[in-house]
Amino acid sequence: MEQLEHSENQILELGNKIVKELHLSKSVDTLGKWMAQYTAELIHKIEICENEENKEGLQKECSELILKLWKNKRNLPIDQPLSNLKPLIKILEGLNSKKFHFTSFFPKEDDQENIEWYDLAMTIKNNTIDILQIIVLANSANEIMEHRKKNDQNQLLLSKVELNIISLLENNLENANTIFGNDNQEIEYEKLESDEAKNIVFDKLDALLDEQKKSLAQLKVKHS
Repeated sequence: MEQLEHSENQILELGNKIVKELHLSKSVDTLGKWMAQYTAELIHKIEICENEENKEGLQKECSELILKLWKNKRNLPIDQPLSNLKPLIKILEGLNSKKFHFTSFFPKEDDQENIEWYDLAMTIKNNTIDILQIIVLANSANEIMEHRKKNDQNQLLLSKVELNIISLLENNLENANTIFGNDNQEIEYEKLESDEAKNIVFDKLDALLDEQKKSLAQLKVKHS
């Protein structure tokens, strides 16, 4: 995967993270342990090196080694970026790609009664998708925001594909049809205590369910 540009300091921070995780893992083979140890030694030499020319050479060597390790991160027993978000991504992809075919259940004539039933069906369908998205996203909101903070702080070197995944999740989280109506609401949401944040979610769910009930009640009145 193509990597975005990062400073050597950011790469060294990543190296420290990889070394720590490789040392903690019991499943690392001899080569993995050697690479972790060698990376740690290079980082230590950089920290104590007083000669700028030698330091630059060590930084270059260490950065190249860390990037090689990170490029093959899937084969290492370390924390994989976004791995714990994969189930969430699959659910959202399923919701977004789900197609409902209502037209075959309604006669082609533009009968007013058929239109009313069709409108009710569409309201229930659209609101149900929004409700499911809210439940899934609200349950994972803190985790998504944590990934965003890590990315903003450049603690992880994510590929363009991985950055696009985070962007997709954020767009779903901020969608006006789900939890937030705008960026200001999202900022305020992040400041709230857990119970207050949950109340916002519950209020949105109540509003969507009330809309379904209202549509059903209107149709019942017309046919009573």
